[in-house]
Amino acid sequence: MDYHLTQEAMLSKSAVDDVARRLFEARRDGKSLAAPLEQLRLADAYAVQDALIRLGGGAAAWKTSLPRPDFASLGIYAMAVCAPILKGNMYRAGGGRQPVVREPMSRPDGTVGLELEVAYQLGRDFPASRECPSEEEILAGIASAHIAVEICGTRWAGTSSPYLWTLADSLMNRSFVLGEAISGWEALDFTALTARQSLNGKLLQESTGGHKGGNPLSLVVWQVRHCVLQRGGIPAGTVITTGQLCGNHWVAPAGVVRGELPSIGSTIEFQLTA
Repeated sequence: MDYHLTQEAMLSKSAVDDVARRLFEARRDGKSLAAPLEQLRLADAYAVQDALIRLGGGAAAWKTSLPRPDFASLGIYAMAVCAPILKGNMYRAGGGRQPVVREPMSRPDGTVGLELEVAYQLGRDFPASRECPSEEEILAGIASAHIAVEICGTRWAGTSSPYLWTLADSLMNRSFVLGEAISGWEALDFTALTARQSLNGKLLQESTGGHKGGNPLSLVVWQVRHCVLQRGGIPAGTVITTGQLCGNHWVAPAGVVRGELPSIGSTIEFQLTA
């Protein structure tokens, strides 16, 4: 399995810290940075993420994604990749709360990306170890599942940058909104799950069985093992979000975002503004 990195990092510690500082300041100040052109390795991208976690006071959540089809050409052989969602960029919705998520910095066309997802919250610590926890241990350690929306957008200037620099930049995470818990989540059939996303009442997309990985619990297992072996462990309360259910939609940050899983009666709603 690919929980241990096989490539050595290319960037020095001072270079890693400099990149992380610039990314953190760009996130804080709503600015963009010139996209770098030099080569980067997976280990470097994760080192920058770790430095961002330190600057941001910790990771409230992790986003886990299937690898791109062209990973082999980049010298990467991975079952999945991941990035932290910093504590200051996570919001909670539901129970009468409709948070206001402010995203003043966006792409040159003035948009941010919206992804409706299912996220899982851990109910126990998984400390750093040289041994992988079993799948059974990990699944038993999940306390709840939630409807959620990730807001996406890069800190690099332009609409594209070399992929590993995008990964270093928290895999385009900007903000994350965690909704109410899903009842009976253990029995969810993702092949039959319908997901619907809208902005200001206008439907963006509705799809059924839209998760690319089939059952995203496999990504939760990967993420916990990755953190245990490589990222210093993962504490109770951490959220793991598992990827889009009905596309990534680039929209102007203005209005009410609503996500629905209508077949199970689960919804999430919040205000998005520039």
